[in-house]
Amino acid sequence: MKVKLSIIALASLLSTPASSAELVYGSWTPAQEYQNRVAMPEFIKNIDRDTNGAIKWKLIPGSQIADAKATFTAVKDGLMHAGLGIVTYVPNAIPSVYAIYSTVIFGDSDPVAASAAALETIYLHCPSCIEELKAFNAVALGAGPRRPMC
Repeated sequence: MKVKLSIIALASLLSTPASSAELVYGSWTPAQEYQNRVAMPEFIKNIDRDTNGAIKWKLIPGSQIADAKATFTAVKDGLMHAGLGIVTYVPNAIPSVYAIYSTVIFGDSDPVAASAAALETIYLHCPSCIEELKAFNAVALGAGPRRPMC
């Protein structure tokens, strides 16, 4: 199975009131996409279980909040707490991260290892990447193979 060339951006939760019932994950892919139909519901269920219900997420698919190009801005502006951000769709917004993902091939034979390599590159070897993500009040949580962000 090919892994999407993507990165998940998560906004700082410090601005989220403790009384908030749910955090919002906005997905621009259709509701019937595997990510929204299977992967994210399982991810949300596991977070709920592992935190004894202290952290709850709500998935809103199908670009109801933001499309692929607007995801980073929607996270930054607090319209959603997390989403699937595709760096190659907004190269001018995150140029350092885009440069890494448009030039480095991390491989796709082992998506877990490729994602780890991509994130290591961003977090340990690219200070400008960190600054760019901070400007969007976001952190990278996962990255697909071939290009750390897509």
